[in-house]
Amino acid sequence: MVGQVFTSSIGILLPLFFFILPLNQVSAGEYSTVYVVRVAAFEKTFDAIKLTERIGDLGVVSFVSSDKNMRVYLGKYLGRRTAERVLRLVKKRGFKDAYIISDNYAFTSKEGLYTSHTFQIGAFKRLDATNLNLLHEQTKEHLYITYENRVYRISVGLYNPLLVETKAKAMAIAETIGPIYKSGFDKQIRKVTLNPSTIIY
Repeated sequence: MVGQVFTSSIGILLPLFFFILPLNQVSAGEYSTVYVVRVAAFEKTFDAIKLTERIGDLGVVSFVSSDKNMRVYLGKYLGRRTAERVLRLVKKRGFKDAYIISDNYAFTSKEGLYTSHTFQIGAFKRLDATNLNLLHEQTKEHLYITYENRVYRISVGLYNPLLVETKAKAMAIAETIGPIYKSGFDKQIRKVTLNPSTIIY
């Protein structure tokens, strides 16, 4: 295992520990949807910083406000099994009413139909997404967590490497995290067959 420290585009030091692991072929059914955990909803003002400190190691924390309350989410998780694993940890911390919901990204949509890969930038035996919560909001929106082979994997973007435009967008986001993206690699999450006329070289 090799420890590395890198500086993001906003000057935050992010420790990441990487090791090479064999990749398993994953069925399309497991990665058919992106999930988030709805942690809680608050009717009154609450300390968002303290809440993030309490659960931020389990995923990227996001807040959605409405006229009635402020809803708190954790994510994003590729695969139902990963989301369920995190949900159990969330409930152990006192959020008994937390539950899993599907994110807006659907692989059956026009946007996600050809999605087959994500760009893995780290693998950890213990999940700690604390430093990911310090990144820019636009960057955090494209981060994903997967639990596979007893390891948590952090990745950026969803794309098909044969579709240049989709991968270029993912790489642009990865570059905002810092130079460590150069150690990343394409990780297949779904089998997708492309019509030759769709491929852009």
